[in-house]
Amino acid sequence: MKIALFALTGIGNKVLDHLVANDLAPTLVVTRKEAGPYPYADIPFLGDAAEKYCIPWYEHAEGCAAAKSCEVLVSATYHQMIPQDVIEAVDFAVNAHPSLLPKYRGPNPFFWVILRGEKKTGVSVHMLSASFDEGDILCQIPVDISKEETQGSLRRKIAVKAGMAVNRALEDYRRGALQPIPQDESLASYQPFPTDHDYDIDMAKTVEALCRLTRAASPWPLARFDGLRVREAMRDHNPMDEGEIVVQVADGRLRMKMTDDKGTHDR
Repeated sequence: MKIALFALTGIGNKVLDHLVANDLAPTLVVTRKEAGPYPYADIPFLGDAAEKYCIPWYEHAEGCAAAKSCEVLVSATYHQMIPQDVIEAVDFAVNAHPSLLPKYRGPNPFFWVILRGEKKTGVSVHMLSASFDEGDILCQIPVDISKEETQGSLRRKIAVKAGMAVNRALEDYRRGALQPIPQDESLASYQPFPTDHDYDIDMAKTVEALCRLTRAASPWPLARFDGLRVREAMRDHNPMDEGEIVVQVADGRLRMKMTDDKGTHDR
């Protein structure tokens, strides 16, 4: 089975690892280098990871042309529309989306599920369609969100489940056992990329809401307050340490550990 994997560094690395480990190694990988290193974890660029498996990788235009010769197309947080003629050229085209669809469609559900205090999220593998995140669902794996979850830790948890979910969907395809389920549009929600304003500490909000914001923005790009970035936030109970400030918010005092850097991954 010739497989084209369209993915970015991060979840794409785990999907690649799972496919290789289960004798479903992609024929080619389509990816792109971002401006800087992957900010959420200390992992290699996906193209380099593919080369270690002796799998060629391409950027978008060349990769789309090469993918037409494959039987299967797998997308994993690729964040770019794959042309319809490429999707139609293959026999089976799926996407791994990091939420329990139809809730939290969009490019960064990690941020929004933590910010809104959700207790559970997950991975959905669905058929690729003309619109982002709207195809029939083939497989879902839930993931619990802990009280101290950061975007970085949630991305790592979901990446593992994404690899498992893609492998499950491909095995079902190979066995002729697919059972597509249409998404219930009455339950659908969409969240865009967070804006700069979404990362601002707003003192009209509660301590709990601002702690969730800080974790949702960690380890990158970090929440922002008064020209600095917030590494960590908590309800104030103790004397301040160096590099900390305390402010009055809607329901109490918020202690923040500050930094002047732009955030980095948890090593």
